[in-house]
Amino acid sequence: MVRSRLWGRRVLGSILMGRHLMGRVSALETKKDKPSYAQVLEKPRDRDRSRSRIRKQYNVMIYPKSEQSSEHTRREVQYKISPSKSAFRVNGVKNLRKGGIMVNTPTEEDINKLIQEFVKLDELSTKYEITRPTLKTPSIIIFNVVENTTEAELISGLKEQNDELVNSELICRTSFPARIGRNWIVSLDPASFHEIMKKKKINFNWTRLNFKENLKLTQCFKCARFGHVAKFCNDDEFKDSPGICMNCGDKDHKQNDCVKEASCKNCLRHNQKFKSKHDTKHASNASTCKIRVKEIDLQKSLNDPYYWENKVIDFPATFRTYFVSSRPLAGFIISNPNLSVFPIRVSRKLVVLKITLRDEDWIFATLYCPLSHNISDDLDNLTPLIIQNPNFKTILLGDFNAKSPLWGPSDRNKRGEILTHFADQFDFTIVNDSNSLPTFIGPMGNSWIDLLLIRNLEINHISGWKIDDRITFSDHQIMDFFLCCTTTKTNSKTLNWSLDKLNFLDFKVHLNEFLDKCKKYDIDFEDSIDLIQNQLIKVCSMSRKKARNKERRDAVWWNTELEIQRSYTRALRRRFQSTYSPDLRLRRQVKFKCELAKYTKMIAEAKRTSFRNFLKDIVKVNTFDSFYRLIKHNTNLFKDLGCIKLADGSFTTSFGQSLQAILFHHFPILDSIQTCVNSGNNTFPKITYDELKFVLNEISPNKAPGPDGLTHGVIKQMINTDPEWFLQIFNNCLLKGIFPKCWKRTKVALIPKEGKDLSLPSSYRPICLLPTWGKLLDKIITQRLSYELERSEKLHQNQFGFRKQKSTLLALDKFLTYIKNAKSSKFIPLALSLDMSNAFNSVNWLDIVNCLIEDGVSAYLINIIGDFLSHRKIIDSENKIDFYYSKGVPQGSSLGPVLWLVIADRLLRRLDDSGISIENREYTVREFDIINPYAFPLWDVTPFSWKISKLSCEKCKTIYTDGSGLGGNIGSGLICFDEEENILWQEEVRLNDEASVFLAEAFAIKLALLRVQDNERLKIFTDSQSVFQSLESSQIHASVILDIKNILKNKKCIEFYWVKAHIGIRGNEMADVLAKNATRRENIDHIVKIPKSWVNHQFKLLTLNKWQQRWEGSQNSRFLFGMMPNINTKRCYGDFFINQILTTHGCFPQHQHRLFGKSPDCFCGRDFGTITHYVYGCSRYNNIREKFFPRNFPSLGILELVTHFSAKKGLRLIVQDLFELSVSTL
Repeated sequence: MVRSRLWGRRVLGSILMGRHLMGRVSALETKKDKPSYAQVLEKPRDRDRSRSRIRKQYNVMIYPKSEQSSEHTRREVQYKISPSKSAFRVNGVKNLRKGGIMVNTPTEEDINKLIQEFVKLDELSTKYEITRPTLKTPSIIIFNVVENTTEAELISGLKEQNDELVNSELICRTSFPARIGRNWIVSLDPASFHEIMKKKKINFNWTRLNFKENLKLTQCFKCARFGHVAKFCNDDEFKDSPGICMNCGDKDHKQNDCVKEASCKNCLRHNQKFKSKHDTKHASNASTCKIRVKEIDLQKSLNDPYYWENKVIDFPATFRTYFVSSRPLAGFIISNPNLSVFPIRVSRKLVVLKITLRDEDWIFATLYCPLSHNISDDLDNLTPLIIQNPNFKTILLGDFNAKSPLWGPSDRNKRGEILTHFADQFDFTIVNDSNSLPTFIGPMGNSWIDLLLIRNLEINHISGWKIDDRITFSDHQIMDFFLCCTTTKTNSKTLNWSLDKLNFLDFKVHLNEFLDKCKKYDIDFEDSIDLIQNQLIKVCSMSRKKARNKERRDAVWWNTELEIQRSYTRALRRRFQSTYSPDLRLRRQVKFKCELAKYTKMIAEAKRTSFRNFLKDIVKVNTFDSFYRLIKHNTNLFKDLGCIKLADGSFTTSFGQSLQAILFHHFPILDSIQTCVNSGNNTFPKITYDELKFVLNEISPNKAPGPDGLTHGVIKQMINTDPEWFLQIFNNCLLKGIFPKCWKRTKVALIPKEGKDLSLPSSYRPICLLPTWGKLLDKIITQRLSYELERSEKLHQNQFGFRKQKSTLLALDKFLTYIKNAKSSKFIPLALSLDMSNAFNSVNWLDIVNCLIEDGVSAYLINIIGDFLSHRKIIDSENKIDFYYSKGVPQGSSLGPVLWLVIADRLLRRLDDSGISIENREYTVREFDIINPYAFPLWDVTPFSWKISKLSCEKCKTIYTDGSGLGGNIGSGLICFDEEENILWQEEVRLNDEASVFLAEAFAIKLALLRVQDNERLKIFTDSQSVFQSLESSQIHASVILDIKNILKNKKCIEFYWVKAHIGIRGNEMADVLAKNATRRENIDHIVKIPKSWVNHQFKLLTLNKWQQRWEGSQNSRFLFGMMPNINTKRCYGDFFINQILTTHGCFPQHQHRLFGKSPDCFCGRDFGTITHYVYGCSRYNNIREKFFPRNFPSLGILELVTHFSAKKGLRLIVQDLFELSVSTL
């Protein structure tokens, strides 16, 4: 489904500009001596012109629905409506075009009364329309700017030299020659315009230039009146004459030939009509003419609304937007992440995209043709793109501002003729229905100006076309239609088979059936792997959940109140639009507008609340991780490619060509398939179930699947169905030295590099999406290769990348140590930084195999890795890409980084051989418990099992162990019983104080094992499940656990049991007593290595101590220190208003006085505007304190009030009111 809303200028707000010329006489002046009667008559009374200045702001326009003159409209309105009876005032009435009039009143209240009276009279409301004016973006004209000044120089100079324009949004509209230099017209935002107009001149470079407000004033050169041009002049006196002289007002000559004294025709008419005394000794078009000044003031209140921002609002991260960044007039917003989009042209008024739909390229274009611009020029911009793509199916959407009975109930105008000719010339079909709802509904009327045109496409492929009559905040209506693709070819995209998309019960049934069949097949090994993979995809397809109609999810900020208000607003709109009675229609329209404004405000408040709650959620645990997850799940990285520059300097013309060019750059194509020769010596330790289980749990379940679409959950279920059989498959791969071909097929995802030119192939990082089943064998090979390289110390000691227990931090620490030692020895340290471009993808496969042979890696690993690197293939069925490549290690494979280490290690060895010394000092603290991660390979692990203790009649030798910590001391205790439960021996050992209870319990088990003979049969009991879980795990975090595992290799007859502590079991209670007695021993019997947890705890205590010292010694935030003297790692959750109370920062006058120089006094004028005053003393908030605060609140502190449920609401209301007052005084 395609949804289109064609926008022109999106207007979000307006500001009325007004300036007061005169002030009022002060109270002191009124107390002077009263003038005499003669003095009063001698000089006319001074007129208070403040009201006359204000009156220019309040206007209303009345237009007839049928054709008639403005004089007729004026007479009928004045006859029907009496201002004196309706109690409103009128300053004046002016004729407008199209038979309209404009009524000017002193106040807004007068306007409202006039409108109400107008609506009451059916004879007026049925024949006339009444509207209110709006405002435009203000602009100024700057005179005599230096001739060669550019737009950029002018804007930067104005901003840097005029404080009023520092933060203004300046746009140069145009310039034209002047007597000296050029005159420039510059538009700016209302706030900056209001400030700059207070200045007499504007600073630029070394001069102060004259400027004035730029207003387009229409004046007739026949009669000299304002508001129309000579073509539409209706004055009978000048109907057949060329017009009057604008200088003297005579008819027999033009202004250029005039030699008479100047005399303003407009001022003369005004003096005669209103008995005024305006000066007439100036030309009719002079800038000092008072009538002209009044027209300019009047026009200020009749303009379109101001722009709120030059940019389009943001969209969700999954949406792709195609329009210019500043003041766009046309664009596309695409929410479907699966569409391949190739932008052909993106400009302010024209956007053209090439979109792939079912392996077929379509052209989508959107065009805006402003009414003020020649439509032929706008269509000419589109013509070359149509000619270059003659055979593509084309969808053209546009706001053409053209009229024709072909698409709407209106007469054809010139623009409509041009557009119709354009459609006929290029064989476009216009889809719009002439009987549809209007596509544009504005204050001046409705129109049918938004069109849908198609080319190379039959009209029956566009279905469901309609203009949606829903409530939006745009004057353009939504155009909905369905686009039916002409091809019946199914989508070649591979589905991702995850467990949540499958009916689990059906999946397990089909899975067992197909595995039973697969075991009976007698085919080639690689063919069997391929068969299993294809059959598994079929099983997923058969078990797929039935498709349901996808429910449209509401926005995160949507709620029930908005749902109710939207329904109510829609009902009001339908009611007023279906009303024909003018007065009733207007009343219903006013009510609808009020509810629409309320609905808009509710949406804004809901969005703010939702975003604040979102911010609270993302900072609860890990701020950076939350933002990373947010971006990861909501950013489209792979479906948006532009033109790519090829080696010959040309550019690609489609999405598929761009993708292919990038892939060929990173993965050079292979002409002939390289085959790895198997040495045949494949003696190897078999893969165990523990090793496979560890790998299954190690791989993240959220990893993207490969070309087969099988996710980690599906593969894990398949293996767990028959783990022994799949273990045999993996072991056969190692035995035969075969990495199956179906696991070497790769799909590549491209991630653009930040800040790079995206037209270059090197500006994208390729990530290989590999089959999940193959990742398991890949991970097993990686672990075994890493084990051999680390155990034999084949990797250089200065290699820190991709190695366990090594990191960038250790490398930086070593580098800093080297620099410090060099400086202390008075040497000059030098550092050389190397960056290898496209390193992973430039590695030669034969070099990798040779390096592995050189390092003495086992033959079975060399064979399987050699096969892993051969016959590698990149496929992309959606874009018809399928080729073998010749070098590089796949980014996305766990084996890739280790193979890169093998190659990069040669560089470090070469530097050593060349005499370049890289200092390496080993710093070892023996007390720390540092575990070699490669000391215990997974395939050489003795399985560990334990049981929960139950009553048994079997008599056997038993040992009970326990650990304890008292008073900061740590001890271990163990006791041994014979078959008759007689005590054979007991032992208590005190450990060093840095040890933990966990280490004490593990050490007690170690002592018990050391006192047992190899073939002796006994049972060991402990109440520590954590020790048993550590022994069961493949991960080793303490050396004592490693010692226990090594001891158990030779002791096969020992059983382990867990017992619940402190329930009266004799052996466990006695072991606990021994452990506690050990903590009271004076001397330490044994020192265990310091665990990592103790180091982390010490660092935490040190950090908290320094933090407390800084908090106590700081000179800032002493108010908050008085409430919270002690630091705490628990996050204190506040909100926007409560945080201002706790920090005393924000809307409080005292704080704003320090930052911005505002008055520090409270609005009540009784005290300084501090938080204490507002909480306890300000009379403005007495009602809030009475309603929400407890009675004893004067005796409570602010922190106690914040934690009080009801008082917290009152505090929030107080700060909210202060915030609104602070904003209103900006």
